[in-house]
Order: sequence, then structure tokens, then C-alpha cells
Amino acid sequence: MKIAKIMFPTDFSEGMTQAREHALYIAEALGARVSILHAIEPLDSDGIDDEIRDFYEALEARMAEKMADEREHFEGRGI
Repeated sequence: MKIAKIMFPTDFSEGMTQAREHALYIAEALGARVSILHAIEPLDSDGIDDEIRDFYEALEARMAEKMADEREHFEGRGI
């Protein structure tokens, strides 16, 4: 059985740096592709005040930036 895809879940913490390096190592060794996963619980905007909505939108934007950074790590190694 050939492993063709690896799922890399991340919370963007410092501890995930070692996990990323491990995923990169395995992907390179097996010639596998990597899918990066980060999840944020959806915000039900009904009844949520503007301050919380603004905070959540800023959080989503920051996580999108971090996800782009993660992609760069993998793409930089040809994965």
C-alpha cells in the first residue's frame, strides 16, 4: 500500500513546528502530498454584538495568514 496523501492538522502553536517537520520528512520520503487542516468553530452571528463579530473576523484573517505561512513551508520543500 502506497501512502499518497498525509493530513497535517495544526493549531499553529510552537509545538507544531516539530510536527510539521515530521510531516515534511514523511511526505518527502514517500513522495506524498500534504493537506493542511486548521479549524475554527463557526460563529453564529445572530444575536452576537459587533465587538465579538469584529474580534472573530480579525481572528479568521490572522488564521488565514498563518495557513498561508504553513503552505509556504511545504511548497518551499516541493510538497
